[in-house]
Amino acid sequence: MQTLAFCHNFIRQKSMNYSPKMFIFCADQTWKEDTMGIREELQSRQFWCSLLAEATGTLIFVWIVLGASSPAGPKDVLPTSLQPALAAGLVAISLAHCFGKISGAQVNPALTMAFLCTRKLDALHASSYILAQCLGAILASGFFYLMLPSSAIGQLVTKVSTEGNAGQALGMELFSTFQLALTIFAVEDHRRHELGEPAGILAIGFSVIAGALAAGTFSGGSMNPARSLGPAVITGFWEHHWVYWLGPILGAVLAGVSYEFFFADSASREKLVACLTCRDIEIVEAASMSRSSLSAAVQAKSPDKEEHGTEAVFAEFFGTMFYVFFGLGASLRWIVGPSNVLQVALAFGLVAATMVQSLGHVSGAHINPAVTMAFLLGSQLSLFRAVFYVVAQVLGGLAGAAVLYGVTPPALRGNLALNTMHPSINVSQATIVEIILTLQFVLCVFATYDERRNGRMGSVALAVGFSLTLGHLFGMYYTGAGMNPARSFAPAVITRNFTNHWVYWVGPIIGGLMGGFLYDFILFPRMRSISERLSILKGDRPVATNTSREPPGDPIELKTQAL
Repeated sequence: MQTLAFCHNFIRQKSMNYSPKMFIFCADQTWKEDTMGIREELQSRQFWCSLLAEATGTLIFVWIVLGASSPAGPKDVLPTSLQPALAAGLVAISLAHCFGKISGAQVNPALTMAFLCTRKLDALHASSYILAQCLGAILASGFFYLMLPSSAIGQLVTKVSTEGNAGQALGMELFSTFQLALTIFAVEDHRRHELGEPAGILAIGFSVIAGALAAGTFSGGSMNPARSLGPAVITGFWEHHWVYWLGPILGAVLAGVSYEFFFADSASREKLVACLTCRDIEIVEAASMSRSSLSAAVQAKSPDKEEHGTEAVFAEFFGTMFYVFFGLGASLRWIVGPSNVLQVALAFGLVAATMVQSLGHVSGAHINPAVTMAFLLGSQLSLFRAVFYVVAQVLGGLAGAAVLYGVTPPALRGNLALNTMHPSINVSQATIVEIILTLQFVLCVFATYDERRNGRMGSVALAVGFSLTLGHLFGMYYTGAGMNPARSFAPAVITRNFTNHWVYWVGPIIGGLMGGFLYDFILFPRMRSISERLSILKGDRPVATNTSREPPGDPIELKTQAL
């Protein structure tokens, strides 16, 4: 793709050899060469194939989502938010496999704008992609208009909930798209591909599902301006339509800039600054690479400095904030009746998997004080870092609950999905349930995070998400399935309800410590001396990543294909 700073770079290079009087000629020459580059791009087959892929991908995406959202039965009963959310996530995974290598399978103007603002896409491709995406969405909506009765067409338009207002819907669209774009930027991070990590397509689908489950009852969970534009054009319903452009675009752009600034390496961060200030990108990248190599050499000689210190704390804060925000948001009851346990369990599990895929390479994506305490017991992080992790997790949970409280209509806030015990069980039984739930979850985390396994057992994010979903499917009826003190503490503070709250700290922490001890000291112990463990706890040296030990028997190889 063409470099957007081409004109500026050309003039800077020429200024070394020409006088200021020659700038007019240089600018004219730059314009001609830039125009020739655009003409060549417009004449290339790849360019038009990528536009066709975006148009077709958006058409399929909108078609599937509208079909899953359409009324069914003779009484035109609308499906629950779980059905269209699953449809949107699964079709996103499918499209990423189909069109990912052709155009990137963005199928979303908000994501395209985010790539444009972070200089990962040039203006020609971005504007063409957005036009193709809108065209595909309008065509899909037109086909549905011809197929469905006129009374059902109006149900396909994304609308602000009658219980809320446009500002609250805007906030939900912004947050939902933020976590989606953050996941995509993390998956596309060049460092992940250099390390040979999975492409993370499943995590992108999970983030779509999690966002739709949380925002569906607030705003329809669009996260895609094209998806909202198509039905609006066909039906002529434009009320609050600006919400579905401003919210997703703002959320995606903020996510892209946040990832590049907070979580990308120094080269990418300096490249972003260079792009925003119109400096020579290639020169900045070369200088950054030299400094990165020097920094790596210094760190190799001085192993007492832990990597990603500030970025890791920010990652824990953001990860826990999104985990609490989307998990609690999907747990709110908008209609009278029992809560949908499957929807809540999937929301918590999928948002956890999304955060592991997005932030795991930065901080480990603990997003749970019980997990951090377990890693501290296993001497896998320093005491100093563990304290900052727990503080960031608690503050992040509070931030997520506070934002959710602000964007939720007062009549629907209730207890903000506060963890509560079933009336038929006592505190001892509740504590035991929390211990067992957290123990199996931490066991899964330790096993999947273990670098000694060399990634042979499939997706880490998928395993962690499913383990958390399993815990919620069982524990929702007993204790509300806390399994995370930060998740339980946040709504308790907001609603000022601390009845039996100690259960949701004691149970998960004991369960986490038991799970970490069981794996790291009994099942698959790490051969470290007492002095080595004390050094790690004090932060004198980083945790070794090349620790190897032969298992007690022949390793079991799974023959099934990983999801």
